[in-house]
Amino acid sequence: LRRPDGFEHDEDPTVRVCTVCRRLPLPRNGRKNGTSLAHAEPPLDASFLAGIKEELASMEENEQNIQSLSQVFRFYAGNAKQLVQLLADFITKQCFPWELIHALHLLD
Repeated sequence: LRRPDGFEHDEDPTVRVCTVCRRLPLPRNGRKNGTSLAHAEPPLDASFLAGIKEELASMEENEQNIQSLSQVFRFYAGNAKQLVQLLADFITKQCFPWELIHALHLLD
């Protein structure tokens, strides 16, 4: 089912998303020809990033954390640089080898 005006985003009904993948914002939602949405996004709050760090630290205890973090990473795609830096820091400094596969799922 294709809709020319897209679908409502799961977490923010004011954002219309792609009819194919249902996660990428449509062009009229802030992305103009060739410009990235990341430039318009304000940096993420330090307390929000601290919460993500805690979720990453408890990754081994509950694998559902990965699914929920994946949705958070998709929703805040405009802040991808900040999130990838946080994830890279976790992977290189705190992650055990058996946790790598779970952490790398967040990079999609």
